Amino acid sequence: MVCEKLKISVGITVKNDNWVVETLDSIMHQSRMPDEIILVDAFSTDGTKELLDERVNLYRSSGLPIMITQKEGNIATGRNMIMNLANGEYVAMTDSDCIADVNWLKELESSILSNSAEIEDKVDVVGGLTGVFGEGVQADVKEHNPAFVKVDGVEVDFAYQTRNVLLNKETVDRIGGFNTDYILYEDMDLMCRIAKKRGKIVYNPNARVYHKNSPNTKRYIMKMYNDALWSAIFYDDHPDAYGGGRSVGQMAGRAMIDELIAVLMIATGTISKSASTNVGIGRVGGGVMGLLEGILEELGSII
Repeated sequence: MVCEKLKISVGITVKNDNWVVETLDSIMHQSRMPDEIILVDAFSTDGTKELLDERVNLYRSSGLPIMITQKEGNIATGRNMIMNLANGEYVAMTDSDCIADVNWLKELESSILSNSAEIEDKVDVVGGLTGVFGEGVQADVKEHNPAFVKVDGVEVDFAYQTRNVLLNKETVDRIGGFNTDYILYEDMDLMCRIAKKRGKIVYNPNARVYHKNSPNTKRYIMKMYNDALWSAIFYDDHPDAYGGGRSVGQMAGRAMIDELIAVLMIATGTISKSASTNVGIGRVGGGVMGLLEGILEELGSII
């Protein structure tokens, strides 16, 4: 693909997160500016939408198209709206609690241009590196944690999350978009489906964003719980996927432990019971089997 410059849209979903204005600032100071920005607010109730409107108005004079729209629904619903509205060949996504490095888009684009020699060989996904910043409890989003699926006997790393990713719009449309049944892990599900369809996925560690730490232990434990719940659901849907350093059994075992911690905290009133708690409890049994499998594998490797 002979091309000097791609048309890249940037998309961000948000709900009740004032930090999104800082995210927008980092996008507006890129060394390679986007061709448009699309912001989807899920009807925030804490003044986020109003703050975002004010910040966008400050940038109107730049001439860069910036669209703010609202859509009720989860993150996957918002991301699908971004894909539907985007005019770019590629859509770069990050989260409302992230800061993009000044060369983020430049690096993502360079991965497309350097890896697509022919139109038939186009890149479908570029994933970048994520670091953390801020006071509080450190979130488990550092660096890149690979996960694999075998395609034609070859291991393909698909674990690129939408806090730092560049997506081929045509590819996402063709595969049916984000699965709105997922509250979390909607990005992992999408990437895994793209990998299974033999999509071309590349990694550029120089394309960096920085994710804000969880502000306190309670929020961090809730994150652990939700991640464990939706990772268990993901591995139910994609049993052929596995982690780079751990087996499926070991990953299920870790999910079970995280679930048990959260369930115990709910039982003691430390955190509030959510609508997904019963689903999480139902996954514990499967996690037990996974934990036993992981232990046996570890013992086998030692012996």
